[in-house]
Amino acid sequence: MPDMAGAPTRSSSSAPGSITDITNRMERLPFSSWQVKARVLIGTATFFDAFDALAIAQVLPVLAPCGASAPHKSVP
Repeated sequence: MPDMAGAPTRSSSSAPGSITDITNRMERLPFSSWQVKARVLIGTATFFDAFDALAIAQVLPVLAPCGASAPHKSVP
């Protein structure tokens, strides 16, 4: 049956092996332990990366007038 725009609508039951069938099956599967470990590892790395960036952003305005962020000159 076509919808208001004239395009045919799909029925709620999809053919086996179709994209919607595969997507629905994957969404019903529980997370495995390696997926949880990978998610925790990536989340922890992201947290510490953001924490470092924020710490530098907070300290740099204080250290900049002291010359701490200026490049060092090499002595020949």
